[in-house]
Amino acid sequence: MDGDRLQDPRTRVVELFHRVAASVPAYRAFLREHSVDPGEVRTFADFERLPLLTKENYHLRYPLPDLCRQGRLDGCDMIAVSSGSTGRPTIWPRSVTDELAVAARFEQVFADSFAAGERTTLAVVCFPLGTWVGGLYTLSCVRHLAAKGYPITVVAPGNNKAEILRVIPELAAYCDQTVLLGYPPFVKDVIDTGTAAHPARRETQRVSVCSRSRSARSCSG
Repeated sequence: MDGDRLQDPRTRVVELFHRVAASVPAYRAFLREHSVDPGEVRTFADFERLPLLTKENYHLRYPLPDLCRQGRLDGCDMIAVSSGSTGRPTIWPRSVTDELAVAARFEQVFADSFAAGERTTLAVVCFPLGTWVGGLYTLSCVRHLAAKGYPITVVAPGNNKAEILRVIPELAAYCDQTVLLGYPPFVKDVIDTGTAAHPARRETQRVSVCSRSRSARSCSG
């Protein structure tokens, strides 16, 4: 196990705070406006007393490059947007390194819930694609696992139900299991529609459901 994983997560949070305070111009300015000296944040208790960030008091107040490390937008290799559920989609500059921590969480779900290290797996991304963060982000994280050596093959029909129901029968037979990744109500609708259309094909399904907040959980259906 990596040394980082053995480290107290509270210590890692404080270290992350100091890296961000040193490298992100907008956050430095935000702390200065709130009379916060980063050098005085030494413990997790200190961290818990920091002012909270919101879209209004932080993300929408500063130029986009200032929200990035070293104040450089070109340090990010991808731009994604949120779902816009609050009325206005939010732009999120990202880099491949931002995906690694979440890829580790995906690994927990695939390895612990689906034994994906031993079973060949067809992973079906059912989140919306395009600029929306969910689909491409999930696709990238799953591909990280495949590159790491997991016998996972990913297909990304997005939230096109007809296309999902077309590719699964065509590809699922080549893998030991099929895992769907998407919003819970949508994934349930896909399963219900497929089962109703092909009752003779009904088999035990193992489904990974990622909620809107992108926390992952698994269930059997």
